[in-house]
Amino acid sequence: MTTKKIHIIIWNPHHIEPLIKMGLTHFIIMHPTFCVGYPEKTNYFDEETLKNLKNKYPKLSIAVLADRLYHQEHLDTLDMFLTHNTYLDSIHIQDLGALRKINKQYPSLKCCWIDSFMSMNHLSLETISHFGASSIVLSHQLPLNAIKIPQTLKGLVYVQGPILIQYAKRRYFEEANLDKDSHFDGLADDKELPGRAFRFIQSEAGTAMYAHFDRSLLSLYDKLDQTLDWLIDARFYTLDQLKIILNAYKNPKPNQTLQPLLETPQRPGFFLANKTNNDWRNQKMGLKASSHIIGEVISTADEDWMIIESLKPIKPNTKASFISPIQIKQKRCLDEIYALDGSKLIAGHNQTLIKLKKIKHITEKSLVILENSSE
Repeated sequence: MTTKKIHIIIWNPHHIEPLIKMGLTHFIIMHPTFCVGYPEKTNYFDEETLKNLKNKYPKLSIAVLADRLYHQEHLDTLDMFLTHNTYLDSIHIQDLGALRKINKQYPSLKCCWIDSFMSMNHLSLETISHFGASSIVLSHQLPLNAIKIPQTLKGLVYVQGPILIQYAKRRYFEEANLDKDSHFDGLADDKELPGRAFRFIQSEAGTAMYAHFDRSLLSLYDKLDQTLDWLIDARFYTLDQLKIILNAYKNPKPNQTLQPLLETPQRPGFFLANKTNNDWRNQKMGLKASSHIIGEVISTADEDWMIIESLKPIKPNTKASFISPIQIKQKRCLDEIYALDGSKLIAGHNQTLIKLKKIKHITEKSLVILENSSE
């Protein structure tokens, strides 16, 4: 069993006590006014519950997640909140103005800097420390071998949860624009990359967009810097799912995965060597420059047929591989090829449309690659 200290982000304070029984002591509570991506319409932040828990469990550490971008009016609201919530041990933020204000007015309150925008040099991190941060959640874009922080800052590595890939103070969804307090939570499928559903949450703090996969470093636990604490963001997990996730991280095993439990794909994210920055669109552009690409699937609307745009002449009995946008690969021998009217073709010439029998899991935007190539 790992002795690693685990910090956990949750939105419902009533989940704290069941998790305390599992040995957790460090909780970061989402506040709907001050945090990005609050997942519920209802405000579950309960000051009385948190105060009672602090009295009941003296070793309990409670932080508030307040990572929005602040206008002056929001800083004033944050000031009133902190004045009335003296039981808090720390606050997680990513706004420099808020960091300086808290450090000056509430010197006993620890500040954890969320490095979403990625500090690329030691001077940036030292400046954050100078402004009052005592700890930092390291950017998920840092590769394993690049994690170095000043000795004055305590490091947390984000091991599990959704990846925030875009945040703006603006409210983008028309149905939520009429009421500034309205809430929107929905999925949007990428038309160019079918099967990748991005989650959007619009709340009082603005609009947040999350990646189609969760970060999960469970299988890489033994490669992480052992001086770093672990952070789990549980905002989209049920309590039952969270208990299983926590048991897995408390008892990690080589090559372990959470994929059977969670519907969302589980991946390391950008953490290892930025390999997942290689978007399929970029790969496709590189592949198209290759002499081995002979076609692209442009339509799968028909029940039995798919339409291919031939980029090079395609003849019957050609051995080819079909690669979908989500990297599913199917090998086929193209025994027969057809024109759009259904007649058999001797060859599909360059820049012409041909029909082939439909192949399971091969979608629009899939590439057709000549087999026995080096690709």
